[in-house]
Amino acid sequence: EMTIFTSDDVNYLVFRYLEESGFEHSAFSFGHESDIHRSSSEEVPAGRLLDIVRRGLVYAQIEERIKSGEIDVDAMSDSESRPTKPLDTKHPPPTPKPVLNPKVSRLTEAKSSSEPSTSSKFLSLSQLNGHSQMVNSCSWHPETNTLVSCDFSSSLNIWQFDSQKSSSDKMSDVDDSNSSQFTLRKSTTIDESSSNNTTQQSTRGIVCISWNKSGSEIAIGILHGSVFVWNIEDIKNSSSSSVSISSSSRAPNHRTNNDRSNKPTLIGSHNGPVLCVSWNSKSNPHLLVSGGVDFTISVWDTSKKESCLLHQFQHKSGPILEILWRNDDQIIYSAANRTLTAIDLTNKSISTFSGRHKEDINCLALDPSGKFLASCSDDCTVKIWDLSSRNCIQTFADHEREVNTVCWSDSSQHLSTIQSKVSEFRKAKSETPTPSKTANLSCNSILASSSFDGTIRLFHIPTGKCLSVLKSRHNDPMTSISFSSDGRFIASTSREKVLVWDIESGLNEHVSTDGIVSGVSWNHSGDFLACCEWPKTVDVIQFHRKFDMNDVNRS
Repeated sequence: EMTIFTSDDVNYLVFRYLEESGFEHSAFSFGHESDIHRSSSEEVPAGRLLDIVRRGLVYAQIEERIKSGEIDVDAMSDSESRPTKPLDTKHPPPTPKPVLNPKVSRLTEAKSSSEPSTSSKFLSLSQLNGHSQMVNSCSWHPETNTLVSCDFSSSLNIWQFDSQKSSSDKMSDVDDSNSSQFTLRKSTTIDESSSNNTTQQSTRGIVCISWNKSGSEIAIGILHGSVFVWNIEDIKNSSSSSVSISSSSRAPNHRTNNDRSNKPTLIGSHNGPVLCVSWNSKSNPHLLVSGGVDFTISVWDTSKKESCLLHQFQHKSGPILEILWRNDDQIIYSAANRTLTAIDLTNKSISTFSGRHKEDINCLALDPSGKFLASCSDDCTVKIWDLSSRNCIQTFADHEREVNTVCWSDSSQHLSTIQSKVSEFRKAKSETPTPSKTANLSCNSILASSSFDGTIRLFHIPTGKCLSVLKSRHNDPMTSISFSSDGRFIASTSREKVLVWDIESGLNEHVSTDGIVSGVSWNHSGDFLACCEWPKTVDVIQFHRKFDMNDVNRS
């Protein structure tokens, strides 16, 4: 029976391709315009669109060769009636290698294909199943092992680590991913069906979430434009496991739920999807900024019960894609017109950075000192900006494809080891380091970038050099990266794998998953790693004891 594809099926395949390839902005726009969430949620294998296109091209080539006479169809039909080759019982085909551990596997060279993997002594994978639609973001509490995750069905789950269960399983060498050590503490669904406004199904969904620096509140950006805040103390004091909130009283710029009663509070709205939210420092934890498709930047004070909106700024051209605080009074954001802009709240001044990327900006990252900003773009470059002068002081063009993520290491203790290895390499090659225009900068942090070219690159700003290139064996596109709290390890996502790299040795360990993974992030202590897995799962990787990549390699 012939399979019939509808336009919704084709849209879903295109959406999956964009998601799997890391084109987050394109996938978001395409999914919004094509009402992708009304499509079937049946699981589709990764790379299905490319598989269909590849098969179609092969079929077209065969058809063309038949038409041109290169392939004789009659001769092929005659060959089917010829006797087949007898089975060679003396030399049977080789037995396929067994799959010993489908969840945790080694990327480093194995001693023997028959030896069991010992990775589970160091790592285990738990899959948290509590979402009904695609999980698009997850974030750790800044001080505890509490994880929040959200999906495009307007659901938000809060998971709590079960330390008692962990103690009983701590010495086990078996990777039991069905026995999760995380408990679903609270689940919230935004009920838009009860809204007084007529809201289309395509406007459902949580776009972004973020804990404030003190871990007392969670900001939630909604696809239809609302901004919610959930007080974590309400969750701690609640015994209920599930609540429902409504956007029916969607009056802008003030709270609609003064008694809170364990529900997220609507503090205001944008005239379109909210693409990014960011909290101020720990000294001012109730100051929130949000950016949206409506070209506006809104600053909120969540400590106020009414009139939370403090400031609102209008960008000239393009939606606000990324936004962050430099300090208590300055905001930096990137827009779809490829520019970087700074806002000073003390005098309400707005200034544009000198220079810009040639393509869309995908990520912004502030260095630990607060003096420098890193940006990456579809133009395959990483730029470093001096925030005092707002000028670009360094451009790295080492990547061969689009750069999707940049992040800084908060620790410089491993920098000397990497630099010494680079010096030894240059000495062996009789190379002399070239002077850099950033040589006098007091920036000792390491900057990492990930790209669709399948590499992670580590940069040192004062020397202006790429210190190291981390590359997976399969050359799969890197979609996200994150440093551990001590700066020793960096985690990355690549299709159906989570890779954990030792930045000093370059060795890595990988965890295989059932679906496409993205949005990797470490917890505060560096012993848990979380990521979103297609289509409805949150993966949490636990390090059972002090993790050492050399121990893994020796085992």
